[in-house]
Amino acid sequence: MAHKNWDNVRDHRLYGYMNQKELDQFLEAMRLRDLGQPATAVREFLTEISEQIIITHRQKQFKQQQVVIPTVKYQFPSGKFTVN
Repeated sequence: MAHKNWDNVRDHRLYGYMNQKELDQFLEAMRLRDLGQPATAVREFLTEISEQIIITHRQKQFKQQQVVIPTVKYQFPSGKFTVN
């Protein structure tokens, strides 16, 4: 019982940080994901967004020279032909 009450306290603090438009978007996202508890929804959404930010940041560190594209060269009687 105490855990449920603690979740409700955290949920009310969350509403203080959002304006009405942000709150409406959050509640719509909760409805689309079929999540009933706002604290659980916040945890899931923040985890997903954090993963996306980390992936985006690491892609910037990725160098294109590290990519090796295998090529196959065929030699036909009419000439050479390269396929990637």
